[in-house]
Amino acid sequence: MSGHDRDQIAHAMNTDASTISSLTLQGNNSNSLLTDGLSEKYLNKGPVDAEKSVADALKGNPVAIYDVSSDPRIVYKTEAADEGIRSMLVIPIIFRGR
Repeated sequence: MSGHDRDQIAHAMNTDASTISSLTLQGNNSNSLLTDGLSEKYLNKGPVDAEKSVADALKGNPVAIYDVSSDPRIVYKTEAADEGIRSMLVIPIIFRGR
């Protein structure tokens, strides 16, 4: 996916940033594959355990987090605030049954 395609994802969603991540089969750690609009500092903040933070997404359900500063599923609240992130939408993409 080109940089232009990534820009189109954020634009279509009317957001300032977007990330496409994969989950490892062991440990459910998120691994960002494509990002747009997020700093290297934020992207390197530390591991994200999807099983703890967005378990519903692992079941194929979208997850809406309206206020990252108060939602208990968000581990890196300070880093999100520093990045200007106020809300998140996690949409699972199922490919070849996974």
